[in-house]
Amino acid sequence: MIVKANPENIKYILKTQFDNYPKGKPFMAILHDLLAKGIINSDGNAWELQRKVASYELDTRSLREFVLRVVEEVTDRLVPILNKASQTGRGLNFQDILQRFAFDNICKVAFGIDPGSLNASLSVSEFAQAFDVATELSARRSTAPISLAWNIKRMLNIGSEKMPPLCSKGHVRVRHGCHSAAEAGNEQH
Repeated sequence: MIVKANPENIKYILKTQFDNYPKGKPFMAILHDLLAKGIINSDGNAWELQRKVASYELDTRSLREFVLRVVEEVTDRLVPILNKASQTGRGLNFQDILQRFAFDNICKVAFGIDPGSLNASLSVSEFAQAFDVATELSARRSTAPISLAWNIKRMLNIGSEKMPPLCSKGHVRVRHGCHSAAEAGNEQH
């Protein structure tokens, strides 16, 4: 892995010379269940088209204002949780709280749906669980020495690719779009 921090180098890799740095089929196969053929998991003409469409939306003032409203709204749920823990002396899993905060913000901004994982009960939504399982599977796949092994396991639903019963329904939703999954998660709240 190579880490770059110079803005000019990042622009060179991610924009001006993107074709010189393809993700490739192995990378895209590993992340397909989680990201399908989205902008993060595509190369060449598909990536360029998605990037152009996204750049129009991401440059607008209205999007920046929308993101600010979303972050404020979700923050309005975060602060009371932190205050209550402070007043009662109850411990919190801060990593879990911040993960929920980030997850709710990303889903609202990217998909227009609030999974509500940062709520007073702090119950875990089916969608959030499915997203975590899909993320973990993708991470494990990236470390597998032979991709054929995880592909066979996935096909047979065994070993590290075996889907827990609770998450398999949600995982399918993660593969086929966040909207239906997040809406289903919202029905639980």
